[in-house]
Amino acid sequence: MNPDKTLRLSSYTIQVELNDRKNQVLLIHGYTGAVDIVSKELASTLNHCNQLPESCIAKLTERGYLTFQDAEDEYAYVRRIANVLSRRNSVRKKDFTIIVSYCCNFKCPYCFEIERLNKNGKHTLTPSEAERLFDAMLEIEPNRKLHNNSITLFGGELLLKSNLPIIERIVSLGVSRGYKFTATTNGYDLDSYLHLLNPSKIYGVQVTIDGIKDTHNARRVHSSCQDTFSKIIANIKAALQVGALIKVRVNLDSSNITEIQDLLIFLQQEHILGHKNFKIYGEIIDGEGNFCPTDYTKHNDNLDSNCFIETLSKVTPPLPYSLSLYTNIYNAIIRHQPISLNPQHCGANATTYILDPKGNIYSCHEYVGSEQNIIGTYIPHVNWNKEILDIWHNRISTHIDNCAHCKYALLCGGGCTVKAQNSHKQYCCDNFENKLIGITKLIFNNISHE
Repeated sequence: MNPDKTLRLSSYTIQVELNDRKNQVLLIHGYTGAVDIVSKELASTLNHCNQLPESCIAKLTERGYLTFQDAEDEYAYVRRIANVLSRRNSVRKKDFTIIVSYCCNFKCPYCFEIERLNKNGKHTLTPSEAERLFDAMLEIEPNRKLHNNSITLFGGELLLKSNLPIIERIVSLGVSRGYKFTATTNGYDLDSYLHLLNPSKIYGVQVTIDGIKDTHNARRVHSSCQDTFSKIIANIKAALQVGALIKVRVNLDSSNITEIQDLLIFLQQEHILGHKNFKIYGEIIDGEGNFCPTDYTKHNDNLDSNCFIETLSKVTPPLPYSLSLYTNIYNAIIRHQPISLNPQHCGANATTYILDPKGNIYSCHEYVGSEQNIIGTYIPHVNWNKEILDIWHNRISTHIDNCAHCKYALLCGGGCTVKAQNSHKQYCCDNFENKLIGITKLIFNNISHE
């Protein structure tokens, strides 16, 4: 503390008014990670902090909300923090995803992979390629202790009935090496894999349901069967019965967002919603969050992200979204943990490695199949495309002009790399401030429903 400098409100103090707690405000600090609920009266006096009692000033300064640093000193301090955190990310546990197959039994109109995979053809891992995967992981990160023990299985559609032998082989190889698995699947053939759903093999599954029956069937389209909804619901029930953790994602745009409440009511009637092993969340797939094919975008109205946030906060129970941010804020509020700070937006910028059946390595699920975003190859040995790898791993929010002085720099990490590239910018705000405010209010709404 420098007594020659004036006490002031930190440039990184974030205030969120709580609707259900009219006399309270949530304070979040953008580089200390502090989170506190204070009275609205106290929050309103922070800009006139010298009027506060000394004991209150001392506590607020300790938490970071008040500071004797001027703005430029704070910006420089945050840049130093960002550099340290970035170096930390380089030695954190690595997250591996295996693309089992580029084949799929669905033809969903909004699938972000369609345009790329139609050009690149289809491929499914062979037994010899499956063996190579685990050796490649050790080449990518030789220290086995720095591997996340949970591997994600992804596609195309990985859990095709025809893929059962190769999935069984991958799981067997992984379990013998101390790994376990989660799977992201459309859920249609999940009943063929119930024997693999247990805590030591495939312990968790994410499935997509896009509304009530008719809407879901129009969006989640099987290549030959018209009713995917009924079979997926039956498979979810069966998976829950054998003890699997089931997470349902609802892809939302302007055509189905009004059905959220009806879907939740249906899931409750089916004794799925409320099950201890079941979670559900929503994500916007158009507007700012658009990864959909060009044809789909042309024929659908953009969903305003503020409408998305408002709708999900009003259904019963309120529906989580932007799960990584939701979890970060939830742990801070409910579990009294400091907010996790990161100058890099997500694992794609530091710790995620996605290995596909063609021998390619990617950083991000959204760019799987995109040849210009291959960061390396792993057959016959790991070989890096350093120029592309550096684009991902050297992306730090405080190094981006538009983000360098932003109070959210260590919370949003400069935004999604793919969205930034799609908009031909270095950064992507993606309505982050409104998301943070909306999620904070949503968490307090959920508390009232628990």
